[in-house]
Amino acid sequence: MRAKAKITYGGGATDWFRFGGGERILAIIPGMSIKPISHSAEAIADAFAAFAEDYTVYVFGRGRKVREDCTIETLAEDVAEAMDGLGLRRANVFAVSLGGMIALRLALARPDLVGSLALCSTCAGMDGHGRAETAKWAELADSGDGTALCREMIKFIYSPEFVSANREAFGFLETMGEPDDISRIARLARAGAGFDAAPELGKITCPAFVLGSECDALIAPEAMRALAEGLGCGIYMYEGYGHAVYDEAPDFRGRLKAFFDSIR
Repeated sequence: MRAKAKITYGGGATDWFRFGGGERILAIIPGMSIKPISHSAEAIADAFAAFAEDYTVYVFGRGRKVREDCTIETLAEDVAEAMDGLGLRRANVFAVSLGGMIALRLALARPDLVGSLALCSTCAGMDGHGRAETAKWAELADSGDGTALCREMIKFIYSPEFVSANREAFGFLETMGEPDDISRIARLARAGAGFDAAPELGKITCPAFVLGSECDALIAPEAMRALAEGLGCGIYMYEGYGHAVYDEAPDFRGRLKAFFDSIR
């Protein structure tokens, strides 16, 4: 039986925690969430337990007090400041959804921090559908209706089959969300809607890999293929899972680790 990983917490403009004791560095940048990452620390450490022997894993989230005028650029600057403070360089970076946009900007602005890049369920710039849906999230957040916001996000992030199989957990999620948590979503959703790195993708030269799902209801599969083409890298697209394929596909983390392990 694997022992639980020891988790060390930090904070600032970017909340972070770490676990594992390997020589290699893995930096994870999650997507949007109602609650700060500290609420999911044990679950993330358990999910990525296979990395803990070979990697020291850092997870970088957004603090509860996200500035009103935040952009993907300012969010990437916050992550860079945290990585500088921790003395991290040439990290293997895994990022999903909004976190993928932050990771792209980080790789463009601070290539010294990013040694390799695995991006899941993300794009270099949202299409009209993605902008319209995240605008709806922002409007629901502005209204203060946390239950409606959670229901709308769940509908677009997870496949119906996954929601049905985990109905009790999702019912609990719908009751979460304090005013500060909900306001974070509005600001982050608007930051993602204004992002466009497509013209600059050719400047990213580190090894990269794109993963996604053909059934993603938020980010168009064509946008993920365009991202891989712009980066000149490999792509793997799953069938039958939602936007949160990183949670749903049982072989996802094994595939991810194989990519990072191949880079020396």
